[in-house]
Amino acid sequence: MKARSLFYIYILVSILPGYGQTEHASYGFKGRVKSVIYYIYQDVNLDKNGNLIDAKIIDAKVQPFIERAMYFDKKGNIDSTIEVLSEGRFYEKYITYHSHISNKLRSTIKYRYYLNEVIDETKYTWTESNTKCSFKGKGITSFTRGYRILSYNHRESRGEYIQETKKGELLLKESYKNEFDGNWNLVKTNYTNSEKGDYTILYEYDELDEIGNYTQVKLIYEDTKKLQRFIRKAFTYY
Repeated sequence: MKARSLFYIYILVSILPGYGQTEHASYGFKGRVKSVIYYIYQDVNLDKNGNLIDAKIIDAKVQPFIERAMYFDKKGNIDSTIEVLSEGRFYEKYITYHSHISNKLRSTIKYRYYLNEVIDETKYTWTESNTKCSFKGKGITSFTRGYRILSYNHRESRGEYIQETKKGELLLKESYKNEFDGNWNLVKTNYTNSEKGDYTILYEYDELDEIGNYTQVKLIYEDTKKLQRFIRKAFTYY
């Protein structure tokens, strides 16, 4: 899997807050949420008015780049998440399990979906105050490391991700800083990339369900206004 894709699994999906906090309020969700399914697309386009050209295709025909399911218990805390990635000519699938203990992410294992072959394992350590999460990962061909800094309400405010070959050659180094609105919705992420340089992603929310939760998010490059990713969310409730 490409280094760029791995990074977006960690950061793109971090439209969610940091893993130290699992209450509904920290995620900005309303109602007694039981599960949220994220369908994340990369091969869609916008017209000159900012509308999705492929919007009608998404529901039935377009394969999501990432599909992520989050499950909450009746107290409003996260119970588990499962993430499936589709990439490559034959849509080779991977699945990621996140283990939560005492509301803190401890480890992630990625394995080849059909062969059950482990391709990457990441372990997380937390500071005593639970305001910083550091991680190290070991894959078949590369190592990853980095950190996440959480704000006072445990939202992920900034971090860094580094990926290297097992010979120590740098594949990717990218740091980021998130900005939120008054309701703690993520509205902007500023990136610094070792190869690409600085760039900014804007988040546009659309379509509310009957409870008042947003079901669509557009991720747009600030400079070019081009669509980077499109996210569709499906909620179930207790």
